[in-house]
Amino acid sequence: MSPLFEGPPKALVKWAVCMGLVVGATVLLGCNSEQLNKMVEDVKSSTEAVKQEVQKVVPVGSIKLSIGGPIETSTASCRFMVMGDGRENVLQIRSGASNSDSYPSVLFQGLTTVASLNALAGEKVSGQLFVQTNGENGLWQNEPDGKCSIRILSIQETELIGDLEQTTMVSAEGKSVVASGSFRAVNENP
Repeated sequence: MSPLFEGPPKALVKWAVCMGLVVGATVLLGCNSEQLNKMVEDVKSSTEAVKQEVQKVVPVGSIKLSIGGPIETSTASCRFMVMGDGRENVLQIRSGASNSDSYPSVLFQGLTTVASLNALAGEKVSGQLFVQTNGENGLWQNEPDGKCSIRILSIQETELIGDLEQTTMVSAEGKSVVASGSFRAVNENP
């Protein structure tokens, strides 16, 4: 089972045990108000600890871009796909779920000869970038004859962190802007 699913249930069990102890002690021992207040403070402290543990275990990522104005996604994930047979491997970074209609929506897909996700630290990956700023219009992609590049700054256990180097983006209407930005993408690979 992945760490994503191991952390919160354990933390919730700790919280439930604390709550049970407070209720049980209050009923069985006939605690006075001072003792009850101390138990309440202990439960508040435990609840805050549970909240912090859950936030550490379940990162959500984000993508921040400047593309004719600032945009930011509320989630971001990455996937590293090993192609085999001498072909280049694929790095994909995207906002939201693949079946999601949330905006802004960002997709980067690049090819690399690097053999694994962990070996990408410090590397540059070139590929195609697509951005949709809203559901009506606002569809952008990097120039068709060019490639945009991202630099992988670090790889942590659950996140890939990097920057999008400046690249020219073209809209469906033929307008162009310069885009740059950064990302923290949750690692979808097992």
